[in-house]
Amino acid sequence: MQNLSRLDVSDCNNLKYVSSFAAAKSIKLKKLKVSRCSVLEEVLVITDLQGDADGSLEKISLRQLKSLEIDDLPNLKRFCKHPDE
Repeated sequence: MQNLSRLDVSDCNNLKYVSSFAAAKSIKLKKLKVSRCSVLEEVLVITDLQGDADGSLEKISLRQLKSLEIDDLPNLKRFCKHPDE
């Protein structure tokens, strides 16, 4: 899933989150479109974050993301959360 470049999700009314990624410094997603998902609460779930030597968490990068469209997500609580929350 780390090499996924385009993701388009619509009319998925039993979906609580779009995708779960194991921690990676850079996710290669270029286009993300999410629409008309009535129970969706969160777009991305990041798992397995590791702490650095200084105690700070590894950062996740969406540097290649060029297009983000979100529409008609009435139960959206957040885009992405820390895995310990």
